[in-house]
Amino acid sequence: MFFDTSNDGHHFYYNWTAIQGVREKEPDAVCCYATTSMEPEQAKSLAEAGISMMLMDPEPPRLPAVLGRTVMLYRLIRYCRKHGYRKLHLLYLDCLLIPLLLVWPLLLGLHCTATMHWYPTRPSKQRALSFFLGLGVIRQLIVHGEYTKRYTVERVRSSGKGAVESILYPQLHPQHANPEQDAEMKLRWGAAGPGPYLLAFGGTRYDKGLDLLLQAFAKVEEPCTLVIAGKEEHFTRKDIEAWKERLPSHCHVVTELGYIADEAVSSYFDSSDLIVLPYRRMFTGQSGPLTEAVVRNKLVIGPDHGEVGFTIEHYQLGLVFRSEDVDDLAGQITYALRHRAELAEKINANQNHYRQLIQPQFFMDKYGKTLGT
Repeated sequence: MFFDTSNDGHHFYYNWTAIQGVREKEPDAVCCYATTSMEPEQAKSLAEAGISMMLMDPEPPRLPAVLGRTVMLYRLIRYCRKHGYRKLHLLYLDCLLIPLLLVWPLLLGLHCTATMHWYPTRPSKQRALSFFLGLGVIRQLIVHGEYTKRYTVERVRSSGKGAVESILYPQLHPQHANPEQDAEMKLRWGAAGPGPYLLAFGGTRYDKGLDLLLQAFAKVEEPCTLVIAGKEEHFTRKDIEAWKERLPSHCHVVTELGYIADEAVSSYFDSSDLIVLPYRRMFTGQSGPLTEAVVRNKLVIGPDHGEVGFTIEHYQLGLVFRSEDVDDLAGQITYALRHRAELAEKINANQNHYRQLIQPQFFMDKYGKTLGT
């Protein structure tokens, strides 16, 4: 049994690929995917792959999120026992650590494994993780990168029964080559400002540091245009407009907030020259835009902390700046703009190597070996 509380496009691509990896390793395994919503196309993909599905009621609106997820876990465990599922894999442990504390005794007798996408920053969640791994409630924990694996093992400080395994986050977004859409995008951007084009992609959550990027952008010394694309979240369009008024005349901003269809994602990255990841220190996971950039041999500028910083530096995929240091970020952007051709040549072989490591098949093989018997 595989379970995720969310099943939007990003989650579904990941989950479907992970389950396929297990099925390739164990062709006779009976696999079921439990989640809270399902699009017809997703249901069709699961059926064609021989994966059954279980739709669960979402969190009751009147209950706090923690209690709602606890109820879902309770129902899920009962379903597993009633229908003979011996193994349960939690595909997104991050939001289930506290709910799991309330129902963990019910897992006794089940082989429970999990994937953690972010190292928890809250002490209560850190203690919960240590408890589950130390006691063997979670037999196997998958994380995305050696940095997170080492960080987790160091802080668990236990020779308990739970093991931690690193599997690199894969490139899962379908690549849609669309020259017409690329040309239209470049025309749209060109009307706002000249290239080179810097891309900040993936929403305006606080931890992604858009405010830090715009403060740094005001200090960039070369003419360029920053494209901000993704879901409007913590920072709003109004916030961005206010920051734009403080920019020098050679720095331009294109704001394209809202839902971005999968077929348009490729055009954003293909049409950009540099990908900027201005994440705060609280951002402890791996980055989807980093993966998308490397697949297209785009220069990446990211923070020097966490899994993102480790990945960029260890695999030499681009430049890093001192996390949350606006002046250093501005300096690295300026340097990248002045030495684009030189840097592109320098990192080309490194990005090609890393691209092989994040292929979906490689990811599926490792998932299958980790969770298979």
